[in-house]
Amino acid sequence: MSFTVVIPARLNSTRLENKLLLEIKNKPLFIHTAEQVSKSKATNTYIATDNQSIKDIAENFGFMSIMTAESHQSGTDRINEAAQILSLEDDHVLVNVQGDEPLVDFELINELAENISNHNQFVSAYQKFKSFEDYKNKNNVKVALNMNNEAITFSRSMIGNLNDKNFIDDLIYHHLGIYAYTVKQINDFCQIDSPKIEKVEKLEQMRAIFNDIPIKMIRYHGEEMIGVDTIEDFNKVKTLLG
Repeated sequence: MSFTVVIPARLNSTRLENKLLLEIKNKPLFIHTAEQVSKSKATNTYIATDNQSIKDIAENFGFMSIMTAESHQSGTDRINEAAQILSLEDDHVLVNVQGDEPLVDFELINELAENISNHNQFVSAYQKFKSFEDYKNKNNVKVALNMNNEAITFSRSMIGNLNDKNFIDDLIYHHLGIYAYTVKQINDFCQIDSPKIEKVEKLEQMRAIFNDIPIKMIRYHGEEMIGVDTIEDFNKVKTLLG
């Protein structure tokens, strides 16, 4: 099937300044992400940004880039603008991979794109937490599922009455910030006002939950995917990419 990956790449970050430009083996972080994405079956990969430096770097490394507005509050809004600039058809499938995911598994990208069979739902991914310490880390987004493997809720805080004594690693899961949806789905989504819960959690997927938009969750069984939110995350990734 034909699908497009768009990597939203915003330079300003609150937790780790200019993290997308941090270098590993003489390459900025977001270029490592783009290189992983390029191994997928995507027809095209674009880096959507509001920063000229990121655009120039992307193109110097051979990646296509799209300049988008500075005003976007989320990566989804940025991808929606990119899709409109590219004049993609309503039923064209998009995969959203954040620029700070240099360990993203290209096979997972393919799997999410292939699972857009129902155009009334989004598709995303999850994996088990390795430990209670990882579970309670606010930088790791949690997701609870229903019997159909659809997301019930997401939170940065711990979900449920779990502690280090009764922690169950197969109850609440680690949400991986990668999504697949059609152009029409994302455009419709971006017309919806953000509810209070989205603003409180700072999680745009709560807009889908609040508005009863199903998010089908695909379980990922591969190696741990570490998103870079802190300097500790960056150092872990740097060691792994050696």
